Amino acid sequence: MKLTNNKKFILNIFSTALIIYAVALLPSFAVSVYYKETLFSHTVIAVIVLCLIIGMTAKARLTYRASTIKPRVHFFTTLFVWCTLILMTSIINFFASPDLSVADSIFEATASWTTTGAEAVVHAELTSGMLLMRATCNWLGGIGIILIVVGLLPEWNFTGHSLAITEIPGPSFLKTSDTFKRTYRLIIKIYIALTILELILLIIAGMAPFTALLTALSSISTSGIQHINHGIVTDLSTPIKVIITTFSILGSINFSFYILIVLKRFRRLRSQTELTFYTARILLTTLFITAVLIHFDRASNIPADFGNTLMQVVSCISTSGYTVSHCEHWPLICNYAIMLQMFIGTCAMSTGGGIKVGRFAIGCKSIKNSMYKYIHPHVTKDLEYNHTSLSIADVMNANLYIAMFMMVFMIGALLIGIDTNDIFSAFDFSQAMITNTGKTFGELTAHSYNALNGFSGFSEIVMSVLMLAGRLEIYPLAMIFFKSFWVRDRNV
Repeated sequence: MKLTNNKKFILNIFSTALIIYAVALLPSFAVSVYYKETLFSHTVIAVIVLCLIIGMTAKARLTYRASTIKPRVHFFTTLFVWCTLILMTSIINFFASPDLSVADSIFEATASWTTTGAEAVVHAELTSGMLLMRATCNWLGGIGIILIVVGLLPEWNFTGHSLAITEIPGPSFLKTSDTFKRTYRLIIKIYIALTILELILLIIAGMAPFTALLTALSSISTSGIQHINHGIVTDLSTPIKVIITTFSILGSINFSFYILIVLKRFRRLRSQTELTFYTARILLTTLFITAVLIHFDRASNIPADFGNTLMQVVSCISTSGYTVSHCEHWPLICNYAIMLQMFIGTCAMSTGGGIKVGRFAIGCKSIKNSMYKYIHPHVTKDLEYNHTSLSIADVMNANLYIAMFMMVFMIGALLIGIDTNDIFSAFDFSQAMITNTGKTFGELTAHSYNALNGFSGFSEIVMSVLMLAGRLEIYPLAMIFFKSFWVRDRNV
């Protein structure tokens, strides 16, 4: 069968991703062999061999020119690769954990890759190999498997940018700078450096090396810390909590900020409106909650309470979703404030989820500009962000995404609601999945593990789709439902 150039492109990216995935699973296999976890070791080595055979066979037979690849093919490639890797991880979950159903296995795999701090199984009961596999998927999903593929391919310059931006979260105008185009590999190096630094600091702070490794891989990718008491880490020492919180926020910042520092382009840092807005949100939310706690006499030690509140706010705004403070004792208004911030989420080009700071800021500016036009209908006023005038297309795309995000959230809640008479729980779980936080309002107010008990396999699949939609920012999933997406291209 003769392959078109588009199909060759898809298979090349797909095969490279399979090889990377197989190599990334080797440490998990080694750990399982060391701890004599026979079932998992046999399952994971079978998947590793399968991925290597498929990947290396395809790589040996494929040659193509990437210059004619259609834009929609990039979106399909990203979705295809992600779904395949989630499927491979689901297979390992299913055969290595006899207690997991098919839906449970898919949910676990999707939560791992989309960096959602949720679980269908008690992680304390998982083997060491499975815990490392999940943390590895967290780490790969946080930075983005497509970005890693693009960074490793020798021909990445051709269409690497167009492909990578289909996976990297945030508004397109925050992902298209000249600095970013030249530094795919630099992003990966920074990500690795931050992970190693956190690992070293956690070990110095007294955490066991293996637990520190799991924590570093999961927290820098804003995936939560489910391997420690379902992400409820109130009993950890203060230095460890500070380290985890610090690297959660570092992972949720736009990576172009680090690139500018590395390249010594300090003047460009002044125009980072996104970082200023993000930092302000964290501080103002923390101050608001602290003030409410003081008002209701819930603050016994103001400096300590402020610190714990700050760490909890960072956890939720960065969409990491672990529990640091005893927020079950907070007035409900404090938890509502955090929930609203979870919807907004993190910066573009970060490992976090949510609508994204840039889009929310543009939405607010759009409202302000609209009101200004009502007052002064004959005056033209440009909408600016990062001290740059935005095009009408940028503004429309940002506002359209916010509308799509809320629409998918509502549809997800409707479908999850089929399984429960509690409509609040349906909305609660829908927001936890699509924001990739994994933290429900019930967990914040009850300080307990919010298991998926009571939900059918159908709801778990819906939640998995919501997690994937939140991570890939809806468009790749939405496009496949349009007939025009499947119209065959000519001469490619």
